[in-house]
Amino acid sequence: MVSCSDRDKRPGNALSISQMEPVFWDLIQANLYAREYVRNDTSIDIKAYMAGAELYIFNKHKVKSKDFFDTYAYYLRTPEEFNRMLDTMMVRHKDIPEEIKHGQRATRVNQKIISDE
Repeated sequence: MVSCSDRDKRPGNALSISQMEPVFWDLIQANLYAREYVRNDTSIDIKAYMAGAELYIFNKHKVKSKDFFDTYAYYLRTPEEFNRMLDTMMVRHKDIPEEIKHGQRATRVNQKIISDE
């Protein structure tokens, strides 16, 4: 039997917030791209695209996928830690495009946003 304190204990292989945030940000960007653009291209398998994107992102940041997913599972069990990481991420990326902030699918044409809505 595992106690609550053991369940919420930070894993030994956990990434720090400064390690986790850029990996998580890149994964969000890859997922957004897959959702908005790759899904419309029937020649691309989205699962294969995301598997390749994850591998690229983990290699880019020199982290093991197990370490990332163990840390992510920990953050899901500890919302205060997760919110701290998200707050840090949002401050660092405060200049994200408006279409991402508002969940709109849009394209940029000569720096002007043209929304599908």
